[in-house]
Amino acid sequence: VQGSLSSKKFRRNELWSLMSFKGAPLWFITFSPADSRHPLCIYYAGNKIDFTPEIPLSQKQRNAMVAQNPVAAARFFRFMVQAFIRHILGVGGTNQGIYGKTDAYYGMVE
Repeated sequence: VQGSLSSKKFRRNELWSLMSFKGAPLWFITFSPADSRHPLCIYYAGNKIDFTPEIPLSQKQRNAMVAQNPVAAARFFRFMVQAFIRHILGVGGTNQGIYGKTDAYYGMVE
């Protein structure tokens, strides 16, 4: 069961195995995209709002839209994480990431 003590222990074992195989990480990154502040998430939440850099809603309205549509928030989070892995880390793309060649990475969602 995801989030259980057994699951967390399994994840720790995976991470220790990766570190044993590849060595200690050179970078440790915590990634937390701000969903209600990003136009893409508001677009996913869908209220027939034009996709522009400027969001014509108050912060309270944006928070309510995202809270009422958790699937939009999940889609946005997934998109941002995949974009980070592909374009910043350079995994699965044709170019290296901005930090150079990524030999390995380990990601988890809490």
